[in-house]
Amino acid sequence: MVNASFLAFRMFETTLEEENTTTAFEEEIVHRALWQYMRHSSPTLTASREVAITQHKEVREQILHALNHDKRFPWHLLSLTDVPKFLSDIVESVIGAIYIDSQGSIEACEIFVGRLGILGALEHILRNGIDCLHPKERLGHLAVEKSVHYVKVGEEKDGGSRAYRCQVKVGGENVGGVVEGIKRLNAETIAAWKAVNILESAMDVDMEMSGDEEWHDADE
Repeated sequence: MVNASFLAFRMFETTLEEENTTTAFEEEIVHRALWQYMRHSSPTLTASREVAITQHKEVREQILHALNHDKRFPWHLLSLTDVPKFLSDIVESVIGAIYIDSQGSIEACEIFVGRLGILGALEHILRNGIDCLHPKERLGHLAVEKSVHYVKVGEEKDGGSRAYRCQVKVGGENVGGVVEGIKRLNAETIAAWKAVNILESAMDVDMEMSGDEEWHDADE
């Protein structure tokens, strides 16, 4: 629940209703998220924030569906976003400010965390037994004694920016194709998720085939 991508995702999804006076002196209701209250004059922060907002809009429906319906935490989908650390820092900073201003009230912090939808997500995970193991860790378990390597294939320019490309090797064998991500961890997470699906599918097939065999007692 405290990884940067998830905190920033919940921050983008949670807004306040605020009355605003237009230039025509008319009242209108606008919805504002926490990041819209941050004061700064940095063009760099503005540019990275706008990219993060665009990426959020592109994958939000997939992430929301996965969070509500999938049996595994959607690490691979969250990896499709490249959230600047200062966005998730906003959430942590506000929690810290509430704790200080309320003189150490956990209840006050809980209200804010609940309002952001973080507690609801945690309760869903606990109630429905959602598997939160990261794909890279899961791949390590499936590989058993075989080595797992994430081989950098190269970077390709994509609209002026560079994309990280990698290939997963398990026991020296390529598993899945080359995967492209915004950064190294993003690409490796998605590559591991794809490799896990391939290995688990192969294991299911092996189990089905072994289940078709007839076994007899040695004496018979």
